[in-house]
Amino acid sequence: MTEAVAFPALEPCEEALDDLSEWYYRQIHPTRVSDGTVDAEAFTPSQRDERKLSGVRSSKQTARGAYEEYRRDFPNNPTAGTWGVTLEQVAKAKGRLVDDSQCPPPPGLASWPTGHTYLDQRINDRGIRSKMRLTLARDATNNGCQHAASG
Repeated sequence: MTEAVAFPALEPCEEALDDLSEWYYRQIHPTRVSDGTVDAEAFTPSQRDERKLSGVRSSKQTARGAYEEYRRDFPNNPTAGTWGVTLEQVAKAKGRLVDDSQCPPPPGLASWPTGHTYLDQRINDRGIRSKMRLTLARDATNNGCQHAASG
């Protein structure tokens, strides 16, 4: 039997996703995809992310819409397109998806992307985090690109 992972409590403006068929869409940097294979670094938050990896949820945004909104809001940030995993896949990898689109956006951001959701990696076990990233990269690869980047 596997042990449950303990995450920090949610803020009042946050909502944990519970529909296992919901998709988590993420823009993947071109250096993190090679011949259709997604690298685990694509699911690794930067220091400033505070272990909350940004994406959007499928019930509020399409894969194409996520791509177009990203290109509009971050025209200088390259993307190989929208890739995704389901909440079921995230849960099997011991992750959690949290919609924080009702929370105030961080300084420098006028508003959150439509349906902003983060992959919660605020757990202390480095091994679980590492395995989660590898598993989700494999799942995203198997799911295929949900909306390819256009020229």
